[in-house]
Amino acid sequence: ELRTPFVDLPLARWLAAWPAAHRFARGPGGAVKGALLAACADLLPPGLTTRPKHGFTLPFPVWMRAELRPWLEDTFS
Repeated sequence: ELRTPFVDLPLARWLAAWPAAHRFARGPGGAVKGALLAACADLLPPGLTTRPKHGFTLPFPVWMRAELRPWLEDTFS
């Protein structure tokens, strides 16, 4: 799993400096997520920080019928 906001190296270094008790805090999102949301709240669309979690999927069927089709046909023929 990849959480894109945490790919940022300066952010990761800043978070690594936090005491473990704060980095792994329990509760709504934990301390790190809460701090990140608070820091970005004025930059995000209204309601984004309070909406329920939802999953996402990659469009493999679309890719397999389009961009990946020649590779798949060649590989599996």
